[in-house]
Formats: sequence, C-alpha cells, structure tokens
Amino acid sequence: MRFLVLGGAGYIGSHTALELVRAGHEVIVADNLLTGHRNAVPKQVKFYEGDIRDAAFLDKLFDAEKIDAVIHFEAFSLVASSENAKRVLGWKPEHNSLEEIIASAWNWHTHHPNGYEE
Repeated sequence: MRFLVLGGAGYIGSHTALELVRAGHEVIVADNLLTGHRNAVPKQVKFYEGDIRDAAFLDKLFDAEKIDAVIHFEAFSLVASSENAKRVLGWKPEHNSLEEIIASAWNWHTHHPNGYEE
C-alpha cells in the first residue's frame, strides 16, 4: 500500500513512517516543518514540505501521488502554539471536564447512530 503520513516529520509521524517502510509499504510524508524536523523523515520516504491548510498544496500532492491511505498526525503539538492557535482562531471550549466531553460525545452518537452519513 501507499500511505500518506501527514505530520510525518514529527516524533510520532516519523516513527510511524519508519515502521510502515519496514513493513514493506511505500510512504509519502507531508509536513510544514513548524515543529517537525526534515532529518526525522526516513530516507526511503518521499517528502513534501507544505501546509495541509493550503488547498493548492494538497491538490498538487494528490495529483502527483497515488495514495491508498492517509494517516493524520499534523497538529500544533507544542502547548504554547496550541494556546496561541486557540486565541487566534477564537476557539472557546464548550466543556470544562472530561465527564462533560464524554457525555457530549455519547449524546451526539445516540442521536447519530450512522455517524456522519445522515
């Protein structure tokens, strides 16, 4: 299989890419390198530097590569970056505890038994 690993230059993504290569799969990595490192990407892997929020970048990548599966690890992985992203994007949490998050998820799934298909 040909896997696209988004965020594949980060710690978890690069290790996942390496294990996929060891298992005999073809791997493509895309990462914007804000917190990832190019030298963490296994040498056997094709690498694209870009941001997944850029539609033109994704179009180019999917036009250039035949991809069977996508594994998504791209994220603001540093607490300070995540907090800044929340502020910039205006994100405000709706829930104050893990119990509220679980109750909300349970409620959503109870009312959407077929997931997002409805």
